[in-house]
Amino acid sequence: MTPWLDTPAGRYLREWEQAQLDPLVADVFGFHAVQIGLGAIDGLRANRMPHRWRVQDGSAPAGAAVAAPATGDGVDAAEARDARAPGVGAPHAGQ
Repeated sequence: MTPWLDTPAGRYLREWEQAQLDPLVADVFGFHAVQIGLGAIDGLRANRMPHRWRVQDGSAPAGAAVAAPATGDGVDAAEARDARAPGVGAPHAGQ
């Protein structure tokens, strides 16, 4: 789907979806938020939770982080990979 999202129609849809998501997630409360899939859209861009993560779809090269911060919350990809729960790709609850 990612190649199609780079077409003119796909860019239009991606921008429309982003405009719909931003107000929906802006005031969602919590400490950790996870976006699973569709990395072409930053579904947590407008969210104010301190820890926002994106889970990759498995197409990443071997050894790549399963989870990475969606935005700069001070955790690098290596730390995210080392801190994830087995098979989940999320940071430890203590972070």
